[in-house]
Amino acid sequence: MYISSAENIKSIELQNFLISNLASQGFRPEIFLKLIEDTDENTGLRILARFNETVIETEALVKNAIQEKDRKTIWSVCHKIGSTAQLLGFVTLAKVSKKIGAEIKEGDFEGVDLSQQLKHLLSALEEIQYRIKKCCPSIKNYLY
Repeated sequence: MYISSAENIKSIELQNFLISNLASQGFRPEIFLKLIEDTDENTGLRILARFNETVIETEALVKNAIQEKDRKTIWSVCHKIGSTAQLLGFVTLAKVSKKIGAEIKEGDFEGVDLSQQLKHLLSALEEIQYRIKKCCPSIKNYLY
């Protein structure tokens, strides 16, 4: 189903985004294409652009929050990333973000394991940001 929908996409940047992420484990293109179908290509690119900006802001915010053991900030970041990642089709990233958020909300932040999970999350975000920049070099133009 999604292949025929992808063929109808006019934006070269969206086509490149889909192509570059098809091989990515944890990316479900049909979810992203449903977003485009329900809205339009420009809206999809705006959401992708905002997500990209969130990724840029997240690294410093999370590192600082880890040092200060600021559970509320980390939960908020994980919730925001998880929700947008799900909307864009990054289902694995969404699950990881939501899992970390739930662990923070429920329990103890002292564990090294949670810190490691956050580092893996940041690494995954950097990889996605790299792919977004590579296939959509003018993505920032969609923020305005």
